[in-house]
Amino acid sequence: EQRFTLSSVICEQLFTSGEEERTREVKETEEIYHRLCRSFLQLVQKRPYPHLQKQNEKQPQVENSTVTLDSNASSTSSQIHAAKTKKSSMVYHKLNQLRPFLTKNTTQKSQMQKGLIPFFKLKNEVNIYATVLQFSPPCLTRTCDWTMTLTLLDEGGEVVTLVVFHGEKERLPRVRMAGDVIRGHRLIVQEYQGDIQLVARKYSSFLVLRPKNTTQH
Repeated sequence: EQRFTLSSVICEQLFTSGEEERTREVKETEEIYHRLCRSFLQLVQKRPYPHLQKQNEKQPQVENSTVTLDSNASSTSSQIHAAKTKKSSMVYHKLNQLRPFLTKNTTQKSQMQKGLIPFFKLKNEVNIYATVLQFSPPCLTRTCDWTMTLTLLDEGGEVVTLVVFHGEKERLPRVRMAGDVIRGHRLIVQEYQGDIQLVARKYSSFLVLRPKNTTQH
């Protein structure tokens, strides 16, 4: 009886700690989401973006669903909780940190090739939080992969292009309008024609956040 009572107490503590962890993750996601929304509105008000007006007139229709941000939504909480491990926390890069990140990797790769430093596996993948400024509808490539291009910006005002490739259309980011907040995991950083670019492959994953009432944001 004592062992049963002790086991019940331990199980209750573990369940409570898990609920607290999920609640904390949802609150952190809400704070980041609202901060990015405010930054997006400020940037749009300061700068003229004619392409946004055209895009609002003709919104591409993407046949997929989107996660709705809600403090009580268990689905959002479970997806956020599944994306993190218990022992390590997810690190997110700001868009203005991508060029220094790529420069550091390039320098270290050159030093390893010259034998100046010991060889080690370079980490060329990043996680990002950003707001969608504009995007193109999904289309097929010559290799029969689906692709779409998104223009992203964050709080610092940095604008970066994200190119997504995947064999399944349903696995593309579920973006429907400018102002959506997107979270990307395991994105490759590269330089294309002098500009920093993000590329998503089959192992990349996304989560799109949008308020229930889009007219208020």
